[in-house]
Amino acid sequence: MAKKKSAAQVRRLKARAEKRGEEYVAPEVDSKASSAEQDESTKTTSKDTTTESTTKKTKTDSKRITAARKLKKELLEIQNQEDLRAKERRSLKRKAEAIAAEEVGCSVEEMQQWYQDNQHLLEEKTEKGDKKGASSSHKKTPYIVFVGQLAFTTTAQALLAHIRTELAESGLFAKDAVSEETVKVRLLTDPKTKKSRGMAFVELADPEIMYACLRLHHTLLDGRRLNVERSAGGRKKETRDAKIKQYRQEQEDYLSNVVDTIMAEFFKSGELKQGELDEGAIAMCKRYSAGMVETAIKQYIENNGSTMDNTSAYFSYLLAKLASEGIDNNKDQQGSSNNHKRGDRPPDSSKPSSNNKRPKTDFNKNKQSTTIASRSALPQVDFGISEKKSDSHKKPNLSDMFPSLASRGGGRRGRGRGYM
Repeated sequence: MAKKKSAAQVRRLKARAEKRGEEYVAPEVDSKASSAEQDESTKTTSKDTTTESTTKKTKTDSKRITAARKLKKELLEIQNQEDLRAKERRSLKRKAEAIAAEEVGCSVEEMQQWYQDNQHLLEEKTEKGDKKGASSSHKKTPYIVFVGQLAFTTTAQALLAHIRTELAESGLFAKDAVSEETVKVRLLTDPKTKKSRGMAFVELADPEIMYACLRLHHTLLDGRRLNVERSAGGRKKETRDAKIKQYRQEQEDYLSNVVDTIMAEFFKSGELKQGELDEGAIAMCKRYSAGMVETAIKQYIENNGSTMDNTSAYFSYLLAKLASEGIDNNKDQQGSSNNHKRGDRPPDSSKPSSNNKRPKTDFNKNKQSTTIASRSALPQVDFGISEKKSDSHKKPNLSDMFPSLASRGGGRRGRGRGYM
């Protein structure tokens, strides 16, 4: 279908045809098509005009809202300044109103009237802001825990199984509650070798599981004592460091409260007495996991630790032993050694048993080098020679005490410090 030509194009084409001795006939144009094109162009123009007007209106409305709120706040501050005189107060009010009128482009009375008549716009804007803030805050609060000090051989599945077992034994969650859907383990690996770097991030679906995972701090996995902390996201180092410091303090307070609760339960039941363990032993408990502390207290009670001369030292020994050997290994050893009745004093390890006799040492060997001086750490120097009893009152020969001197020119003395 031929496109409709403009009047100028028709005149030019007619002039060219006359020069050639021909007559130019303008092509016919379908009226329906031309009207449709006109309608489309009109609609497009109207849409653009409507969009532009809506955008301008929105910008104008937001500008008026901002200016009206700012003016209202400034007038309230001026009104609350009691040390101002009436003349100064009026001057400040006029200045604030003039600035607001210049920003909006209308008088203050018109702006205030518009502000009163369009309260629904303010409510809509507030609701949108609240929804946006809620969605952004929901996205910015992931429940992530950092796990460090992992063995390089520990896999993500092993860490997940450890979390599941520990939370199930604590009685806080069932094993079914901890799965790959609710607990996602991301093991950090070297980009080149693809081997574990001994660290992992654990993303949790529930804040309760996250705080329960903090109980795994200082628990043992594959012979390593884990470091479990709440992760602080963000790329700014200062903000991240401040969050880490805050989270560590919160975690210390949380674990301290857990240990205090465990101690209070044993004090309440009468199995432990107030003052039986000193502050150092209790402070030591707060460096280990809750399960390890509870196991150590139970072992202390079963071994009748209250009869020991130093109860706190014995309890600290049990706790350190658990930390080095692990709870599971210690349970196996304890089960084999629990044949004695409760209340019996544990065997003294300092006394040698008949089955484990120490080999006798020949103390008569090398009697000459038994003094402190003769056991000097200096090589090839025997100070014991100077301590030997001699019948004569002769001075000891230095070459006997220092064998290296004998090799210097047949035992002659050195040339001294002044020799150049």
